[in-house]
Amino acid sequence: MKRASMSRPVWSSVQMSCSFWLLLLCSSIRFNPAVSELGLEDVFFHPQSMRTEEGRDVFLQCVSGDSSPPAQISWLKNGRLLTKGNQIQGQYGGGSQRKTSGTLHMANITKADQGVYICITHNPLLNIRKESKAATLTVHGSNVDVKIIEGPQNHTVPVEMEAALHCFVEGFPIPTVRWFKDGHPLPNSSRWDLQKEGQLLIFQRVLSGDEGLYFCEAHNERQKVISEPAYLLPAVMDWIFVLEPANLTVRKGESATLPCRPPRSRPQAQVSWFKNNRLLKTGPYYVFDPTGDLVFHSVQETDSGLYFCRASNSHLKRALTSKKIFLDVLEPPSVTIWPMMVTSPVGAEVTIHCQVLGHPAPFIKWSKQGRFVQTGGKIIMRYIVHGEFI
Repeated sequence: MKRASMSRPVWSSVQMSCSFWLLLLCSSIRFNPAVSELGLEDVFFHPQSMRTEEGRDVFLQCVSGDSSPPAQISWLKNGRLLTKGNQIQGQYGGGSQRKTSGTLHMANITKADQGVYICITHNPLLNIRKESKAATLTVHGSNVDVKIIEGPQNHTVPVEMEAALHCFVEGFPIPTVRWFKDGHPLPNSSRWDLQKEGQLLIFQRVLSGDEGLYFCEAHNERQKVISEPAYLLPAVMDWIFVLEPANLTVRKGESATLPCRPPRSRPQAQVSWFKNNRLLKTGPYYVFDPTGDLVFHSVQETDSGLYFCRASNSHLKRALTSKKIFLDVLEPPSVTIWPMMVTSPVGAEVTIHCQVLGHPAPFIKWSKQGRFVQTGGKIIMRYIVHGEFI
């Protein structure tokens, strides 16, 4: 009995202790918004430019801003993701600090390691990235030839959209990058921006006037290297056909053309044809002209139907459809079953067959011994599918 009575205050003190710490934890979360808020602040400590000699070890350091959850750190060299070197990261400071420290260690460096380095901090949950200021690593020693590692590529982009051309270079002394359009230096403009020491040319909003041939030049006091040219093509397409097909009537065996000149487009619009609402494939008697026309070398009766053409520009993900027209193929009359001699008793009913084909449906007349036969009375002309004379 005494043990039972003594256990009650002990249990009560435990409950009070737990309640106190829970209250303290809740208060900490409530009054410390930094613990509960998600986000990523700007880089706290930026890597520093440095000069060194070949064969030495180099350490570049970077500290992220406050981040929840903790930020991850990666490195760029000359605008490209860096995979070499020993990349170390951990918590910066202690206590309530929410910063991540990143160190890039490169051992036994060479001239090839020099360049512009940038630290990237990344919040994986929110997919937010922050870039540090650029740090230039200069390695003393013998000169390194200027090279364009990756030059601009042909690029087609819809008008009013963003476009980027890149020119990744290396060399020592560190080369300067210049851009040219159609053989002339690219002037300064608020519509485009040069980033990563000129290695990235970004058009904020591409217009038709930006079309042209672009190349980059990398040079220092020793060398000059020029990239292969790349064509920038702003994609655009009008909303009206230049020429649409029209209803057409033609005789079987003749040639015929259904015109379709698509809307003005850059690059040129692709034209496809449809018959009776089904995509038309290549056939033995017709071809698809490069202009967009559908050309029949010898029209057949099976070519009759409802046609329309469709113009599309894949870069704009847009397609326009022409009006629908009817191709009517005239087929001259032809007799497929000729009348035959019939022997019959007097007074019996006689049927003489005559089957004909043609479009429009042929009109049938009968003659007896060179004279047209008048129907009525004993003689009845009956049309079912073909003509019959009774």
